[in-house]
Amino acid sequence: MRKTFRYKAKLNRKAEARARQQLHLLCDLYNNCLEHRKTLYRGYGISVSSFEQMKELTEIKRSEGLEVYQEIGSQVLQETVGRVDLAFKHFFRRVKNGETPGYPRFKGKRYYKSLTFKQAGWKFLGQGRIHLQGIGNIKFFESRPIEGEIKTVTLKRDRCGDWFLYFSCDNVEPELLPKTGQEIGLDMGLEKFLTDDKNNQVTNPRFLRKSERNLKLEQRKLAKKGRSGKNREKQRVRVAKLHRKVSRQRTDFHFKTAHYLVKNYDKIVVEDLDIKGMIEKECQKGLNKSIHDVGWASFMQVLLFKAEKAGKEVVMVDPRNTSQLCSNCRSLPKVKKTLRDRTHKCDCGARLDRDHNAARNILARSNKIYEVGKQPLASAEEVNKREDLRIPLLQ
Repeated sequence: MRKTFRYKAKLNRKAEARARQQLHLLCDLYNNCLEHRKTLYRGYGISVSSFEQMKELTEIKRSEGLEVYQEIGSQVLQETVGRVDLAFKHFFRRVKNGETPGYPRFKGKRYYKSLTFKQAGWKFLGQGRIHLQGIGNIKFFESRPIEGEIKTVTLKRDRCGDWFLYFSCDNVEPELLPKTGQEIGLDMGLEKFLTDDKNNQVTNPRFLRKSERNLKLEQRKLAKKGRSGKNREKQRVRVAKLHRKVSRQRTDFHFKTAHYLVKNYDKIVVEDLDIKGMIEKECQKGLNKSIHDVGWASFMQVLLFKAEKAGKEVVMVDPRNTSQLCSNCRSLPKVKKTLRDRTHKCDCGARLDRDHNAARNILARSNKIYEVGKQPLASAEEVNKREDLRIPLLQ
């Protein structure tokens, strides 16, 4: 399996100056390649490929006044040209799928933040040290051993000015966990982060909401600073560090929750949510900020990675009507429930929490107890034989 290891890097002044210079040069190269493509297509209707632009890199190094590019590895320069090509590929994909295209834009110096070395240009020295071409020796905090075969090395600077090394490794051995024979259905929400089919709930931590007061104060200070100067840059870093803290809290929560699930269950069933569409739909209702805060997409990426690493199974099912359908009699309500209706009530006598009902439907859908919609695949008698999917009728 493929896995990326991240480490905090410690650059001395000379190495950091060289790294910053290379980022600025690569940013200029990115913008020039983008301008080259735009000019040729608009003026002459000619499309330029990344291979044709890569062939010009040799001439750029030999040009007068551009000798500084000779200090940068050839594969690093080629990877920058490849980023432009990738941006256009994503643009045309969005156009083809009818999405909002978003034409590739020029990058500012602050927003070009990483340089990637592939097969050449780097040498691993061991004991937390690595040599990068044109930058020099770099120390990093090797908090855990690097596994597998190193394919690419990326040096990245975040918005706070800190440097990190990313080692993308292939052929990493999975750490298989023992089988438990258990399966679980999960309903993700905003009031509760997770609710399973046994009505166990995980509270939504709301990290961004809890940090909003401090963020507002610091952002007001930033707005009052001048457009240039050291004081504005210092205040910008303070705001960036607050956002980074929220991001790290959310990531830590996602990893711990996913680890618990893959450790205790062999099969995890979740909804295949269209999160981007939900954000656009809920924008008018004011829930888009809460959806961003809970981080469903990030959690799903972590859960899929953890399950692959542990040899467990994640099943994604159709989310339609999971909250509306009764998990006891498999019927839809005559009046559709709104978000304010937190209790599921059915004419058959079932009465339970809305999210609990949805989690039971999600688990049943993975076992093909019924199709999406009203028509069940099994009769009511066959369904009721499964005690783990049946809810006792409440008077």
